[in-house]
Amino acid sequence: MKIKIAILLVALFTVIAYVTGAMALESKDQSLKIDNGEGEVKVFIGQPGGKESMDLYKNRRVDVLKNQSSAEGSKIMEALVVYDKYITLQEASAFADKNDISVKNMWIAEPGVQGGGIATVNNNDLSAAYSTWINEFLDYSEQKIAEDKDNAITKSHYKAVREGNFKIYALLVSAPLDLLEDLINESNVWLVDLHYHSDAEKLASQKGYQVKYIDVPEKPY
Repeated sequence: MKIKIAILLVALFTVIAYVTGAMALESKDQSLKIDNGEGEVKVFIGQPGGKESMDLYKNRRVDVLKNQSSAEGSKIMEALVVYDKYITLQEASAFADKNDISVKNMWIAEPGVQGGGIATVNNNDLSAAYSTWINEFLDYSEQKIAEDKDNAITKSHYKAVREGNFKIYALLVSAPLDLLEDLINESNVWLVDLHYHSDAEKLASQKGYQVKYIDVPEKPY
Protein backbone atom coordinates (compact mmCIF):
# COMPACT_ATOMS: atom_id res chain seq x y z
CA MET A 1 0.00 0.00 0.00
CA LYS A 2 1.32 3.35 -0.97
CA ILE A 3 0.98 5.95 1.78
CA LYS A 4 1.39 9.62 1.04
CA ILE A 5 3.14 11.35 3.92
CA ALA A 6 2.38 15.06 3.92
CA ILE A 7 3.99 17.18 6.62
CA LEU A 8 1.36 19.80 7.37
CA LEU A 9 3.57 22.56 8.73
CA VAL A 10 4.01 26.09 7.45
CA ALA A 11 4.66 24.57 4.03
CA LEU A 12 0.97 23.74 3.68
CA PHE A 13 -0.07 27.33 4.12
CA THR A 14 2.77 28.47 1.85
CA VAL A 15 1.50 26.22 -0.91
CA ILE A 16 -2.08 27.40 -0.48
CA ALA A 17 -0.97 31.03 -0.50
CA TYR A 18 1.09 30.45 -3.64
CA VAL A 19 -1.76 28.70 -5.43
CA THR A 20 -4.18 31.41 -4.37
CA GLY A 21 -1.92 34.13 -5.69
CA ALA A 22 -1.39 32.36 -8.99
CA MET A 23 -5.06 32.09 -9.85
CA ALA A 24 -7.67 34.57 -10.99
CA LEU A 25 -10.53 34.87 -8.55
CA GLU A 26 -13.93 34.66 -10.26
CA SER A 27 -16.21 34.19 -7.27
CA LYS A 28 -17.00 36.02 -4.04
CA ASP A 29 -16.38 32.73 -2.25
CA GLN A 30 -12.73 32.85 -1.23
CA SER A 31 -12.52 29.04 -1.12
CA LEU A 32 -13.08 28.89 -4.90
CA LYS A 33 -10.19 29.67 -7.26
CA ILE A 34 -9.71 29.47 -11.02
CA ASP A 35 -6.43 28.00 -12.26
CA ASN A 36 -6.31 28.87 -15.94
CA GLY A 37 -2.89 27.28 -16.34
CA GLU A 38 -4.10 23.88 -15.15
CA GLY A 39 -7.58 24.21 -16.59
CA GLU A 40 -9.12 23.61 -13.18
CA VAL A 41 -11.57 25.19 -10.79
CA LYS A 42 -10.09 24.52 -7.36
CA VAL A 43 -12.28 24.36 -4.27
CA PHE A 44 -10.74 24.20 -0.80
CA ILE A 45 -12.80 21.98 1.49
CA GLY A 46 -12.74 21.97 5.30
CA GLN A 47 -12.26 25.61 6.21
CA PRO A 48 -13.08 29.08 4.83
CA GLY A 49 -10.70 30.66 2.38
CA GLY A 50 -11.27 34.27 3.43
CA LYS A 51 -12.52 36.24 6.44
CA GLU A 52 -15.59 34.06 6.97
CA SER A 53 -15.74 32.55 10.46
CA MET A 54 -15.54 28.80 10.93
CA ASP A 55 -19.07 28.69 12.35
CA LEU A 56 -20.55 30.56 9.38
CA TYR A 57 -18.61 28.35 7.00
CA LYS A 58 -19.83 25.24 8.77
CA ASN A 59 -23.47 26.35 8.64
CA ARG A 60 -23.22 27.26 4.97
CA ARG A 61 -21.63 23.95 3.99
CA VAL A 62 -24.09 21.92 6.06
CA ASP A 63 -26.89 23.66 4.14
CA VAL A 64 -25.23 22.62 0.88
CA LEU A 65 -25.16 18.99 2.02
CA LYS A 66 -28.78 19.05 3.16
CA ASN A 67 -29.96 20.61 -0.10
CA GLN A 68 -28.11 18.05 -2.21
CA SER A 69 -29.33 15.21 -0.02
CA SER A 70 -32.91 16.41 -0.38
CA ALA A 71 -32.57 16.51 -4.16
CA GLU A 72 -30.54 13.34 -4.77
CA GLY A 73 -30.48 11.32 -1.55
CA SER A 74 -29.29 8.05 -3.10
CA LYS A 75 -26.46 9.59 -5.11
CA ILE A 76 -23.01 8.52 -3.91
CA MET A 77 -20.62 11.41 -3.33
CA GLU A 78 -17.47 12.23 -1.38
CA ALA A 79 -17.32 14.38 1.74
CA LEU A 80 -14.71 15.45 4.26
CA VAL A 81 -15.66 14.47 7.82
CA VAL A 82 -13.91 16.64 10.42
CA TYR A 83 -14.03 15.70 14.10
CA ASP A 84 -14.28 18.07 17.06
CA LYS A 85 -11.55 16.12 18.85
CA TYR A 86 -8.79 13.66 18.04
CA ILE A 87 -10.00 10.07 17.88
CA THR A 88 -8.22 6.72 18.00
CA LEU A 89 -7.84 4.26 15.15
CA GLN A 90 -10.35 1.99 16.88
CA GLU A 91 -12.90 4.81 17.10
CA ALA A 92 -12.42 5.74 13.44
CA SER A 93 -12.82 2.11 12.35
CA ALA A 94 -15.96 1.73 14.46
CA PHE A 95 -17.35 4.94 12.96
CA ALA A 96 -16.81 3.66 9.41
CA ASP A 97 -18.30 0.24 10.16
CA LYS A 98 -21.32 1.62 12.00
CA ASN A 99 -22.24 4.02 9.22
CA ASP A 100 -21.35 1.74 6.32
CA ILE A 101 -19.16 4.34 4.62
CA SER A 102 -16.15 3.94 2.37
CA VAL A 103 -13.04 5.70 3.72
CA LYS A 104 -10.49 6.96 1.19
CA ASN A 105 -8.11 9.12 3.24
CA MET A 106 -7.50 9.88 6.90
CA TRP A 107 -5.64 12.76 8.52
CA ILE A 108 -3.29 11.82 11.35
CA ALA A 109 -1.43 14.08 13.79
CA GLU A 110 0.08 14.33 17.24
CA PRO A 111 -2.45 16.35 19.30
CA GLY A 112 -1.23 19.81 20.19
CA VAL A 113 1.89 19.66 18.01
CA GLN A 114 2.52 21.01 14.52
CA GLY A 115 2.65 18.56 11.65
CA GLY A 116 0.97 15.36 10.69
CA GLY A 117 -0.01 13.68 7.47
CA ILE A 118 -2.48 11.94 5.22
CA ALA A 119 -2.84 8.17 4.93
CA THR A 120 -4.50 6.66 1.86
CA VAL A 121 -6.97 3.90 2.77
CA ASN A 122 -7.44 0.92 0.47
CA ASN A 123 -10.39 -1.50 0.72
CA ASN A 124 -11.60 0.34 3.83
CA ASP A 125 -8.74 -1.16 5.84
CA LEU A 126 -8.03 1.72 8.20
CA SER A 127 -5.79 -0.39 10.41
CA ALA A 128 -3.44 -1.33 7.57
CA ALA A 129 -3.32 2.25 6.32
CA TYR A 130 -2.60 3.59 9.79
CA SER A 131 0.12 1.01 10.51
CA THR A 132 1.89 1.60 7.20
CA TRP A 133 1.76 5.37 7.64
CA ILE A 134 3.08 5.14 11.20
CA ASN A 135 5.98 2.90 10.13
CA GLU A 136 6.93 5.25 7.30
CA PHE A 137 6.60 8.26 9.57
CA LEU A 138 8.83 6.56 12.14
CA ASP A 139 11.52 6.07 9.49
CA TYR A 140 11.11 9.69 8.46
CA SER A 141 11.39 10.92 12.06
CA GLU A 142 14.54 8.88 12.66
CA GLN A 143 16.10 10.41 9.56
CA LYS A 144 15.14 13.95 10.64
CA ILE A 145 16.55 13.40 14.13
CA ALA A 146 19.82 12.24 12.61
CA GLU A 147 19.92 15.48 10.64
CA ASP A 148 18.88 17.76 13.51
CA LYS A 149 18.95 16.29 17.01
CA ASP A 150 17.82 19.55 18.62
CA ASN A 151 14.55 19.96 16.68
CA ALA A 152 11.86 19.91 19.40
CA ILE A 153 8.96 19.12 17.04
CA THR A 154 10.80 16.22 15.42
CA LYS A 155 11.72 14.78 18.82
CA SER A 156 8.13 15.11 19.99
CA HIS A 157 6.87 13.36 16.84
CA TYR A 158 9.41 10.57 17.26
CA LYS A 159 8.38 9.97 20.87
CA ALA A 160 4.66 10.16 20.05
CA VAL A 161 4.83 7.78 17.11
CA ARG A 162 6.74 5.20 19.17
CA GLU A 163 4.20 5.46 21.99
CA GLY A 164 1.14 5.32 19.72
CA ASN A 165 0.03 8.87 20.46
CA PHE A 166 -0.78 9.89 16.90
CA LYS A 167 -4.54 10.31 16.48
CA ILE A 168 -7.04 10.86 13.66
CA TYR A 169 -8.94 14.11 13.16
CA ALA A 170 -10.55 13.85 9.71
CA LEU A 171 -11.67 11.32 7.09
CA LEU A 172 -12.45 11.58 3.40
CA VAL A 173 -15.46 9.31 2.89
CA SER A 174 -17.78 8.18 0.14
CA ALA A 175 -21.47 7.31 0.69
CA PRO A 176 -25.01 8.12 -0.48
CA LEU A 177 -25.99 11.71 0.22
CA ASP A 178 -28.73 10.82 2.69
CA LEU A 179 -26.22 8.82 4.72
CA LEU A 180 -23.69 11.65 4.59
CA GLU A 181 -26.35 13.97 5.98
CA ASP A 182 -26.94 11.54 8.86
CA LEU A 183 -23.26 11.81 9.79
CA ILE A 184 -23.84 15.41 10.87
CA ASN A 185 -25.53 14.13 14.03
CA GLU A 186 -22.85 11.57 14.90
CA SER A 187 -20.93 12.00 18.14
CA ASN A 188 -17.72 14.06 17.81
CA VAL A 189 -18.42 15.03 14.18
CA TRP A 190 -17.90 18.78 13.78
CA LEU A 191 -18.33 19.13 10.02
CA VAL A 192 -19.37 17.03 7.03
CA ASP A 193 -18.12 19.05 4.04
CA LEU A 194 -19.45 17.76 0.72
CA HIS A 195 -17.27 17.68 -2.39
CA TYR A 196 -19.72 19.92 -4.18
CA HIS A 197 -19.72 23.63 -4.98
CA SER A 198 -22.42 24.92 -7.34
CA ASP A 199 -20.43 27.96 -8.50
CA ALA A 200 -17.40 25.79 -9.19
CA GLU A 201 -19.44 23.29 -11.16
CA LYS A 202 -21.03 26.08 -13.25
CA LEU A 203 -17.72 27.81 -13.94
CA ALA A 204 -16.05 24.55 -14.87
CA SER A 205 -18.87 23.73 -17.28
CA GLN A 206 -18.66 27.17 -18.89
CA LYS A 207 -14.89 27.01 -19.35
CA GLY A 208 -14.56 23.32 -20.11
CA TYR A 209 -12.44 22.93 -16.96
CA GLN A 210 -12.30 20.21 -14.32
CA VAL A 211 -13.34 20.79 -10.70
CA LYS A 212 -10.68 19.81 -8.17
CA TYR A 213 -11.64 19.56 -4.50
CA ILE A 214 -8.71 20.08 -2.13
CA ASP A 215 -9.22 18.91 1.46
CA VAL A 216 -7.71 21.09 4.19
CA PRO A 217 -9.41 19.99 7.45
CA GLU A 218 -9.03 22.16 10.53
CA LYS A 219 -7.35 20.43 13.45
CA PRO A 220 -9.24 20.22 16.76
CA TYR A 221 -8.23 22.77 19.39
